Amino acid sequence: MDILSQYNFYTSFKREIEDEGCDTSVLTTLLYKHAIKFDKKIYDMFIETINKSTMKKHEKIAMKMFIFYDE
Repeated sequence: MDILSQYNFYTSFKREIEDEGCDTSVLTTLLYKHAIKFDKKIYDMFIETINKSTMKKHEKIAMKMFIFYDE
């Protein structure tokens, strides 16, 4: 997946994560299903967004388990 597609994927997830009523289990399932290896910069943006979110600690941990970066 090219960097622009990765960024678009990230921004869609960011909007959902920032939505107070989001269903994190659905988001986690989508991350698991797609298993995208993100560019390091986008990976870091994902982690930062998750860390700053209002999700519960166990939801943050679960979501981070399915975000990978391309080495």
